[in-house]
Amino acid sequence: MTGNWFYDTDLILIFAVTILVFSCALAAGYHLGRKASKLDGSDSQIHTLQGAALGLLGLLLAFTFAMSADRFSTRRQLVVDESNAIGTAFLRTKLLPEPFQTQLGALLRGYVNNRLEFYEASNDPLKLQQAAEKSTQIQDQLWQQTMLINTADPHSIPSGLFTQSLNEVIDLNASRMAALKNRIPDVILILLFMAAIVTLGLMGYGTGLDQHRNFIPPLMMLILIAFTLLVIIDLDSPRTGLIRISQDSMFLLQQSLK
Repeated sequence: MTGNWFYDTDLILIFAVTILVFSCALAAGYHLGRKASKLDGSDSQIHTLQGAALGLLGLLLAFTFAMSADRFSTRRQLVVDESNAIGTAFLRTKLLPEPFQTQLGALLRGYVNNRLEFYEASNDPLKLQQAAEKSTQIQDQLWQQTMLINTADPHSIPSGLFTQSLNEVIDLNASRMAALKNRIPDVILILLFMAAIVTLGLMGYGTGLDQHRNFIPPLMMLILIAFTLLVIIDLDSPRTGLIRISQDSMFLLQQSLK
């Protein structure tokens, strides 16, 4: 696991803390604005700062959302690519002589089950470790059988095709593991939260300067920003949260191999 605080914490807790912190920033800005209005009533710069802060926050949110959505799409596509590669390898076992055909077919069935077990392990460290170790063991067994086939007949076209498919399966497994660790750094998310706090503080300050207590627009903006940050974190959390990578292609492959 990466150890990133944002990804190892429950999303509901993150959302609750976010709403609380943002509300405090809005309230603090309001009280400071009320005090400033009693001193000189000057608000010549605050609206300019509010617009600049909102523009910067919007840019950061759009940039980060695009990053998380791109990573999500990559992980989803890798699941489809891996299931297709395993299916192709299984079909090519039909071209191999016995007993390799039966042995390799059984190993590939077990490998599909293992890939689903790895996904279902979620954030459980013990289950993740067990699934990863089992995956490595099955890959080793597949490669040992492939070496025996190529040793027995180095010029066999079917064995060469199967070897090519098996290489692709192993490579895609490595790509999926790398994609799970490819996340938005904590420093970017911290920057987003700081920008949101400053922006909401300025909005509260401007409300205080205007000498009215209409908190509905700032509260709507607060909730919208909080939800956007939550979705960004959820999209970039492949093992937790509400938005999960579909494993339908792998489930369909599992059923077809039976």
